[in-house]
Amino acid sequence: MKEVSPEKLDRANTLNELNLDMMDMVDIIFEIEKVYSIYIPDNAQIFTVNDVVDYIVKQNLE
Repeated sequence: MKEVSPEKLDRANTLNELNLDMMDMVDIIFEIEKVYSIYIPDNAQIFTVNDVVDYIVKQNLE
């Protein structure tokens, strides 16, 4: 998985702006599912870093 420096990370960044390819995105989703004990379906509308954060928060509140 590619490393993204924290200085370059902003909630408004799209995942494409972070130069993540499809395999990177799959790895990230698997890691998020494992760490937060949630499931992210293939049809989840996740395009930005903020979308990722919002999805995690929403799943942990339900």
